[in-house]
Amino acid sequence: MSIKFRRLIYLSFFLIFAIAAPLIVLYTTGYRYNFQKGRVEQVGVLFLNIKPKNAALFLNGTVLSSDKRPLRLAELRPNFYQVRAEKDGFYSWEKNLEVKSKSSTLAFDIVLFKKSSPMIFSQNTADSFALSPRDKYMAYSNQGKIYLKNIKDEKEKLIFETAYLPTEFVWAKDESAFLIKQPGKIWAAEITGTPKISDLSIIAKRQIDAANFSEDTATVYGLADKDILSLSLETKTYKKLVSGVDNFSFTDDNLFFIKNDAAGSHIFKYSIFSKIFDINTELARLPLAAYEIGEAKNNYLTIFGKNNDIYLINLSIAKQPILKLNGSFAKWGQDDKNNFLYFFDSSELLTFDPKIRRTNMIARFEENLKTVEPIYNTLYFAEQINNSLFISEIDDRDKRQTMKIFSGRDLKNIAVDSDGKKIYFIDRLKNGQEILALEIQ
Repeated sequence: MSIKFRRLIYLSFFLIFAIAAPLIVLYTTGYRYNFQKGRVEQVGVLFLNIKPKNAALFLNGTVLSSDKRPLRLAELRPNFYQVRAEKDGFYSWEKNLEVKSKSSTLAFDIVLFKKSSPMIFSQNTADSFALSPRDKYMAYSNQGKIYLKNIKDEKEKLIFETAYLPTEFVWAKDESAFLIKQPGKIWAAEITGTPKISDLSIIAKRQIDAANFSEDTATVYGLADKDILSLSLETKTYKKLVSGVDNFSFTDDNLFFIKNDAAGSHIFKYSIFSKIFDINTELARLPLAAYEIGEAKNNYLTIFGKNNDIYLINLSIAKQPILKLNGSFAKWGQDDKNNFLYFFDSSELLTFDPKIRRTNMIARFEENLKTVEPIYNTLYFAEQINNSLFISEIDDRDKRQTMKIFSGRDLKNIAVDSDGKKIYFIDRLKNGQEILALEIQ
């Protein structure tokens, strides 16, 4: 072999190395040639997670054979990818998700909901009901008859009879008691052992206009003649706590109340744990009006006005700034994943994120939005529009998934259980208004 030929081979290897080495380095660092865009780009990663875990996942129409969850799809060229999830007996899910160069795209909260038919849940017709906080019991009314149902063993019994009037139930946190509220009358029903019914007006020796359980289930806070009273269900006695009160609520283990005067409506927090002095802290002053106190969560107290006004009072700082929202109702999600305040009226639904203090428009409606219920530990919510029930998601990338899961005649009293597995509601059937249970997960 001549020296000239050997030099040619040497130069050829050197040239190949000089070309290949940078290409190898670029490849190993995630660069690929994008034929659709005609340029070299660094790849991205797509993470997918889904419930139920055995649902099938598709990428651009091709089934992903891996059953690993979460699923990591690396080395994807920057582009839009069609992701679809499906399972027999469930509503499907589909989105076009963009994978960007040097970035990770997350779809960690895909949930497929069951296609199912509702089942009649109670032995009797019903006017209203309320689930206990951990879904052990349901209290419901049937033309003045108050029933208690054990959800696990499905046993139910009549525990009280009263007038046939609109009835509302409020449960204690430990599920050992609930309040029965009717216009002008409130009773406490203790259900540990043989049910015991206490008329709060008899304990207070006057009419109770509003009531909430305290941190101790044996004690109920009541409002009578503008006095907040501490009512003992055990001793049947009361103690006056605050006077001149126009409204109050015990929420998130704190007692809040409103006093009105010519200067406006003053929002106070009552220090119930002070053993020596009654220390009332004024939190905010609002324009003079009639207000209702809502939930206290994420260091915000929710106040409802009469003119589609919602006020959020920040409880975490010394000088509480007040955030004003527009809506007729608001409700917090109850877990870290769905930790938003949903606020809405008949035509708009928005959310407030307490971490970043921002609102987000979810949807506008031509038809009547009646209520919204967050679904536990998911980025989804149930909504009633006229007499139909839907499940929708928060994620608005590409398109927001919305599924109609039920259409009724006279739908009301929507409630999602504490683990997001079932939705309970009342609808009018042949025998009258019935409580129905619809399994969704």
